[in-house]
Amino acid sequence: MLLRGVICGTAVLALGCSDDERPIDPGVGGGETTSSAASTGSSVATSSSPSSSSSGGGVCEPGQVQPCYPGPAEVAGIGTCTVGSETCLPDGSGYAACEGFVLPSAQQCDSGLDEDCDGFVSSGCSAELTDVVAGLGDASAQAIAFDAQGNLLLGITVHGPSFEIAGTTVAVEGFSDALLVKLSPSLDILWMQSIVGPDGQSVTDIATDPAGRVAIAGQTVNGIDFGDGLVDSTGVAMYVAVYDPDGALVFGRADPGYPVPHITMLPAGDVVVGGSFYGDLSFVDGPSWSHNVDDDPFMVRFDGVTGDLVWAESVGTPFQERLHALATTSDGDIVVTAAAWEPNAVVDLGGGPLSTDDAPIVIARLTPLGEPVWATALGGGAAVLDIGVGPNDDVYVGGGLYGLTDWGGGPIGGGPNDWQIVVARFTASGDHVFSRTFGPPSLPDEGMGIGVDGSGNVVLAGNVVHENGTSLDLGGGLLTTTTDRALFVAKYDETGAHLWSDTFGFDYAATVYDVAAAADGRSALAGGQVGYLDLGTGALEEGPFVALFAP
Repeated sequence: MLLRGVICGTAVLALGCSDDERPIDPGVGGGETTSSAASTGSSVATSSSPSSSSSGGGVCEPGQVQPCYPGPAEVAGIGTCTVGSETCLPDGSGYAACEGFVLPSAQQCDSGLDEDCDGFVSSGCSAELTDVVAGLGDASAQAIAFDAQGNLLLGITVHGPSFEIAGTTVAVEGFSDALLVKLSPSLDILWMQSIVGPDGQSVTDIATDPAGRVAIAGQTVNGIDFGDGLVDSTGVAMYVAVYDPDGALVFGRADPGYPVPHITMLPAGDVVVGGSFYGDLSFVDGPSWSHNVDDDPFMVRFDGVTGDLVWAESVGTPFQERLHALATTSDGDIVVTAAAWEPNAVVDLGGGPLSTDDAPIVIARLTPLGEPVWATALGGGAAVLDIGVGPNDDVYVGGGLYGLTDWGGGPIGGGPNDWQIVVARFTASGDHVFSRTFGPPSLPDEGMGIGVDGSGNVVLAGNVVHENGTSLDLGGGLLTTTTDRALFVAKYDETGAHLWSDTFGFDYAATVYDVAAAADGRSALAGGQVGYLDLGTGALEEGPFVALFAP
């Protein structure tokens, strides 16, 4: 998931990230065969070099035929985009209008055709919403994960004095509390665990292991109680806790510092935490780091039973680098996304420099001991990328991409100052499979997270902000709302082809914080909202929400 936390004094605030189907101008024709193009239209090929006519002074041989295409040359011959032909006029003075060509048009849902000619066929329609769970109160659902049994784990940051979900009222002890909720596949509450303290807690991430245990991470101020007594900590600290499938505490710890922790669990149950921090970060049974110039990444592994530190790594520079997300492969390797956020910054996860100014975005695979296996440095002005692992240990990333680049499958992204939504897949050894970006230029569209199901399909969700209503094509045709802000969710198969997508407009403030996919293909997104938001079941009241979608 992609989430940043900010602690102001004793207040803990959890905030969303703030700090290839590329839209093609359909031109004329709307996807239908047309013969209206002028003879000056660009040709994609020439059957022979222009020559003088038999009467002299001509530019072509009368009756000569050559291929032509007045649309974007890069889409000619792809999908439904058909190359036409043009014939030399009888006097040899030029070519007649190009005929028989087909230009790109808006992708139609479930047509079975590649109508916008980007190499992908849409095979789905709108998302099928199956259920919504909404809380009531000042709170946000900021982390979500499925376990191996298909249950849903939800991390909520709750601000006082109380909060209600599914008919159950939860009292808030400090400025804010963290709440861990386990829901059945039908979204019935199985158990809840409050994580409390004198001054405030927030949730930044959760993860599960194959045995059904759940790990939660976040930030706390001046002490924290995981359910069996107060754990002392002075000032701001990072906390990590693990609970068994029935909600009993396995371990909990708090380590002083200001990081925004992300978390994953290895197959055997150990916990790996990573993120970025500024200032000091100290571990009661390990190293103490001071990075007082700018953000730097870190990673640490804890024993899944005792909570003891196994290893820790952080390489600081005078510049800004961030670790955005991490996940686990089937054999216990760790995959991460990180990025250098300014010139001269270099991502180093402990094995040496991985990024350059021309390729500041890093996807890396590490052993369970944190040793490098491979790393891929990618171009782009910057990127905030979530990461997930498919059934064959392929690596999927998604989120927001800044600028225009090529990750191995052709140009993606927008202009030099544009953010766009991005989703991509790489093999288990780091080779490019597909990469796609979406969104109009010059608009702050951003993916906030991805999830990968048991078939290798990837679900992507996030936020869009436009003017005069939102319009967004996520691969299955244009989606519109009458509001200037919207949430989106989309699903793609293992080749990157669109399966389904939808947008949900809101009128004041709403955010998708996290998204997850179950092995059986179900998807869920989590967030919070104030004002008006309708996910398909009617307007929601202020508070957190979880939306469940069919495969």
